[in-house]
Amino acid sequence: MFRTATAADTDAVLGVLMGAFGFQADTPKYRHLRRMLQNAPDQWRVMHHDDRIVGTVHIGDKRLQIGCAAILQGDVGEVAVLPSAHGQGLGSQLMADTVAWMKANRYDLSRLGGLVKFYARFGYLRFPRRYIEFLVGREVGAGASRIQLGQIPIDAGLAAKLKPFDPNVHAEDYARLADEFRQRYQGRLVSDRAAQPPGPNDVFFVFEDDGRVLGYAFAYELDREYTEFEARLVIADLAYPRDKPHVLATLVANLNNIAFRKGYPRITARFPFDPQILRALADIPIHFQVNETYGSVAANMLQIVNLGSLLEKLTPELESRLADSAAPDFRGRIEIDIEKDSAALEIADGRIKPAKTANADLRLAIPEFEMMQMVLGMLSFAELRELLDPKPALTPQLASLLSDLFPRKPVWSGNWG
Repeated sequence: MFRTATAADTDAVLGVLMGAFGFQADTPKYRHLRRMLQNAPDQWRVMHHDDRIVGTVHIGDKRLQIGCAAILQGDVGEVAVLPSAHGQGLGSQLMADTVAWMKANRYDLSRLGGLVKFYARFGYLRFPRRYIEFLVGREVGAGASRIQLGQIPIDAGLAAKLKPFDPNVHAEDYARLADEFRQRYQGRLVSDRAAQPPGPNDVFFVFEDDGRVLGYAFAYELDREYTEFEARLVIADLAYPRDKPHVLATLVANLNNIAFRKGYPRITARFPFDPQILRALADIPIHFQVNETYGSVAANMLQIVNLGSLLEKLTPELESRLADSAAPDFRGRIEIDIEKDSAALEIADGRIKPAKTANADLRLAIPEFEMMQMVLGMLSFAELRELLDPKPALTPQLASLLSDLFPRKPVWSGNWG
């Protein structure tokens, strides 16, 4: 039997997690999971067998902004079955229930990280992570010379504008700037979380000019390097005005210098792959790499859980794109088939609404992986059309419309990987 957890299940669920993952009570992980269970028990599913809880999974809610629309992503984690119950197929039953529950509750996408061989059985596909890596303090070749990278000089006037983040002084400007910056990008997280005071392992500072915050950087320090995209110093959040790239340069140079003084060989960041950001970074004497990485045996994985719900939630943004398209007066029904699921949209009088798949004027067979990329703005329909075999036969009007409905966009890179 499967059900949503309650606060009364906290100790039993923690027992399953400790048995599965081998951590002890009164450790940081234990305290973190206890808080999660007590604060949001409805984000956990539990599995009963022989009148006791033997399995559990956490399904975290993330709302991702796609233009003026928002879609719901279920982040699956802490998938656990008691060791004494292994070998009975309970883990497979738990995951099958998890995916079915998300589909029934109109989740649109789901993400997890784990063993590809296991999770692929439940519809998950390997999906890339994107991050930028800054190399600090290394020796590099320049022709016949060798140059030691080190501290980046910062103009004294600019350095004086860097101040430690003070929530009592900077919180309002922080919220404004964060919102303005994130509005540029697809897939950003919908959140009303306010800035918190820096913790003991946080690096949080602002660029303040005449009492106004023009930029901020928030990074955190880890006790070791955990993954290729989690260095000792990780830039978790950063923002600046688009017309002031010198602010970005100053923030990044300061982070480089902090890492250099601590002896850290690199910094990682989930910056969007925005040409304007990359151009600004290219003006800084810092070695950086733009990485899109796929796991192998274990990987970041993503799937479309409910195509109908996904397309329905996207309609406000699709209608906005329709109004600005070359075919705003188009009328017709378009079906999208991702093999495991299909859904249709009715377009008429400048409006878009869900429709039955029967009698569609056009049926598009789109691989699920590419459909996820199009939704996030990582791939345009115009690019996809050239990759499909056979290439869809479309009228010029319809080809133009679909390219306008699904364009390539700058994408926030951390929330889906």
